Amino acid sequence: MENVPETSFHPALGRVALTLLDRSLRASLSPFFAKARWLAVVDTGRRETVFIANQIWSREWVCRTIVAEHAQHVICGFIDPVSLQALAARHIDVRIAPCSIPAATLIGQFERLTPPVAASVAVRLAPGPPGGRTPGAALR
Repeated sequence: MENVPETSFHPALGRVALTLLDRSLRASLSPFFAKARWLAVVDTGRRETVFIANQIWSREWVCRTIVAEHAQHVICGFIDPVSLQALAARHIDVRIAPCSIPAATLIGQFERLTPPVAASVAVRLAPGPPGGRTPGAALR
């Protein structure tokens, strides 16, 4: 666990998950959701951060970990439609941010980040090969 660097974010923001390139809140966001090297979960009230190494490299793992860590918000550089829908179904607020700004700064700018898009995106799983479905094959 690591203390959160001094920033100007509101403690009432709660738990925020970020997909990162490195194990630091000074790191940039990963441009890939499932391939993010680290998932950071910042408790803004306690000013503590937990870093979790991504060893599975799947969107399912990232989504499950975000939910298991009780994150209320997610800041990422990119998110695929299937993951966005999965998090929206859990009422998790997703924001997209530039990968060029350090994570700690983005937490402080949370309210100014691209607003949640989950409500405006509906993902349908289209029939795929026998015995399975192809995620994200169609958007409505």
